[in-house]
Amino acid sequence: MRNVFDQYSQPENKLTHALMTALNEDKKLLSEFIQKYSNRDNSRNLTLIEQQLPGQDVTEEEAERKGLPDGWIYDNDNWSLLIESKVSSKLDLDQLERHCVSANMRGFDNHTVLAIVVTDDFNSNHKWLRVITWSQLYVWLKTYLTKNKSFWAMQLTRFLEISEIKFTEAKYMTEGTLTEFSGIPFNKENHYNYLEAKRIIKLMMNALLKRQVLESELDIDLSKSGRGAITGSEGVDVWDFLRLKCSTLHDHTAYPHFTLSLGRDKLYTVITIPDRVNTAYRKKLFGNGLNSFSEVLKDVYENLNGLIVKRNLNAIPTITLLQRHFLSQRSIGKVDGILEFDMRTIFKNETSKVKHQPIWLQTVYELLKVKKANTQLSVGLVFNYDNCSETQSNQILDVVVETWLGLKPLVQLL
Repeated sequence: MRNVFDQYSQPENKLTHALMTALNEDKKLLSEFIQKYSNRDNSRNLTLIEQQLPGQDVTEEEAERKGLPDGWIYDNDNWSLLIESKVSSKLDLDQLERHCVSANMRGFDNHTVLAIVVTDDFNSNHKWLRVITWSQLYVWLKTYLTKNKSFWAMQLTRFLEISEIKFTEAKYMTEGTLTEFSGIPFNKENHYNYLEAKRIIKLMMNALLKRQVLESELDIDLSKSGRGAITGSEGVDVWDFLRLKCSTLHDHTAYPHFTLSLGRDKLYTVITIPDRVNTAYRKKLFGNGLNSFSEVLKDVYENLNGLIVKRNLNAIPTITLLQRHFLSQRSIGKVDGILEFDMRTIFKNETSKVKHQPIWLQTVYELLKVKKANTQLSVGLVFNYDNCSETQSNQILDVVVETWLGLKPLVQLL
């Protein structure tokens, strides 16, 4: 079924139409939008048009050719707000100034041009011009939704999310985003969607790359990208990673790295020790015997358990051992075997009902020490979407950072 907003061919026009429709249908939303983004303090007696001039109808093609404002909000006196929407192209000051001339010619000498863009890299000190990003508008809409049950604001935020997926997949939008991370929406009511997961993990990684504490405490290189492109198919987990400064850009599998993975029902936030990890790292981890290996993992467990208690998290401190083989260099790995267990099985916790079973740790150590297969180790916290409310909000970003900081004993050892 075609989306109610999806009436235009050009992506910019689709977004503008969605915005203008929502504002026209929800007068309270219009009122707060006008107060937020213009020099007017009320929304009475306003007319909203798109791809048109006041009192003159033109087609979408004519509007594109003539360079008309994407949206125009005006009153019966001399005030107007002109909206220019951009996704893949940059703002053109000459075009914006022509919009001002058009407004003046029609008697609107009290006007503001609101430019909505993807990346905030346009510098201007013109009093008549205001530049915001689509993601800033998205955040404002989400804030509005927490205070008001607005069908149209909800539809508009969802349309921005869907458009971001479509524009990115079509390579129409190659940088920036239309939204910001506001939580992982997956649960038993809202089932996992691969394309949505790709959108979400991109937003999460963008936000995590701004956390300077990861660089200062863990020596993570915030200037190096993780995966160049997230490829896969429906039904697989979506994952990305951050590198240590010692890592080379072309081969992350030779170095430990911090992994974020969105599964169908769980979020994994772990440190990964790849199968092909440098021999020097492998010696440091396994070369001093089982007791040394156990001690560093115990320090990690105490950090993670402390975080769970402090934040009252419903999370599982987890060790995962994964053996795979690959049919080709770009193929998805075929799982030969997987061992995943709660760290509370190897380190007693009096408040937990998890049964003590230290043989799990010895099994991991023996399998990794005598390397005979493509086997990687991961350590960290696992969050079930249905059981951990933090995953549903942007607070989970703080939890991810604190989880990775809790893995510092492993980083220091390596």
